[in-house]
Amino acid sequence: MKLSIKFIFLFLCILFSFTAAQNPDYENYEENVKDTVIIDGAKYARVIDEDYFDDLEYDDGMWSIAPGYGFGLIKGSTFSTIPSGFSINIITPYGFDIGPFYYKISFALGKFEAFYNQIIIDNVGITTGDSLIQVDPFYIGIGGDLNFLESIYSEGHIGKVGSGLGFRGFLGFDTGNLGSALDNDLDINLMIGSEFYLSSEITKGGNPSYWATISLRAIYSFHSLFGS
Repeated sequence: MKLSIKFIFLFLCILFSFTAAQNPDYENYEENVKDTVIIDGAKYARVIDEDYFDDLEYDDGMWSIAPGYGFGLIKGSTFSTIPSGFSINIITPYGFDIGPFYYKISFALGKFEAFYNQIIIDNVGITTGDSLIQVDPFYIGIGGDLNFLESIYSEGHIGKVGSGLGFRGFLGFDTGNLGSALDNDLDINLMIGSEFYLSSEITKGGNPSYWATISLRAIYSFHSLFGS
């Protein structure tokens, strides 16, 4: 009887050793466990796997808000002064792939100040009015963003510019994270670039025109407030 118990015990030991040797998960565990750590008096195995976090799929849902100011650079002939003003972009985490690039959907709005040379011409082509008026062209549009390179950033939006339909484009350089430069936790990126605006109608019944600015912008990213 004692011999049978010893034989069974030996058999189970051999079987367990063979199973562990054939189990790839057990082999990976043996390879990954290099050390132990003690947390609150309890000892835990330290698992070292450099590919662990790379294999995880994250849905970070990061939004970005980008306020900026544009200094007048060039203008169309209908302006007597180059428009300058504020803008803000709301960049969503949603988008789609365009070849090797990812196109993020975004919204843009802003307000600029300038003087507009309003010319009124009658049916026979005679100028009946020529007045200089202050105009604050407002724009709002929808479009998206593309990053061609890590630091090169572009945007394009269509919508209302002034009183007509128009287009807004932006091309800029991301100078990097301000917090990293100042050695603190400020998670804001600074960007410098140029904005271009084209409108079919600056004011009601007015001429089509365009303008461009040199823009300074800050970008702050955050998780959606609507997430769980």
